[in-house]
Amino acid sequence: MNKCLIAGLPDAGKSTYIAALAYILEHPSDDQALRINVRSTDRGYINKLSEAWLNQETLERTVQGGINRINFSIQDKDSSNFILSIPDIAGEEFKSLIQKRYSVLDNWDSDCNCLLLFINNLPSVHILQEQMDEISESSDNLFPEFSVDLISVDIQIILMVKALLGKFNINKLTICISAWDELSEEFATPADCLIQRSPILYNFVKHYFPKAKIFGVSAQGGKYNDNIVDDLYDSTTKNQRAYVVTPKGETKYDITLPLESFFN
Repeated sequence: MNKCLIAGLPDAGKSTYIAALAYILEHPSDDQALRINVRSTDRGYINKLSEAWLNQETLERTVQGGINRINFSIQDKDSSNFILSIPDIAGEEFKSLIQKRYSVLDNWDSDCNCLLLFINNLPSVHILQEQMDEISESSDNLFPEFSVDLISVDIQIILMVKALLGKFNINKLTICISAWDELSEEFATPADCLIQRSPILYNFVKHYFPKAKIFGVSAQGGKYNDNIVDDLYDSTTKNQRAYVVTPKGETKYDITLPLESFFN
């Protein structure tokens, strides 16, 4: 049985993806890669997430210190069944791994073998330059107190993944770059985004996981505002709201595809 850990720093888009996934698994399109085989009896948390997504409500941040386990019995197009067991863990907990505080992982199954890594807010080159200029022009304190936030986002991600690799025997990695609707005009493929905005992270991924797949994900379907409420409701009924961009740059209205990549 494959067990998948969804990881990412704060605001990486993990819970929003899980919310959209919960709804879409229950309301599949005809050509969807994965669908529910057996419905879970413990549906309180799943329903809370999917209803918030359906109603275009901003999700509450996952509470630090708690793990919401979500279990799906899934079936693919070949009628192969498997259990998808996902913990929804606060991004702050994953961030604490950088400081070698591993207690958040103590209650998670040690046989986790798949990692779905969510990435968001990778700064562009000009923003990085602005940040460097601000540091050089800031206070006279040449030795500021250490903070994880002083480490660049891509290095934080690398340190977090290395901590996870030390805890779990992860042999499959899929990356999801969140809020792709805000990046689609700038990059042809998700890999292009990672290469241009963080070549060090891209090289790290390809070194440890040469077969890793990189997707772009828009779990919300767009940035929530009054101007697109009706459009999002309409696209929801047509199963054309949440979407992914595949490693080849193809847009697919099937956000189960990143998970399907673990079973090919």
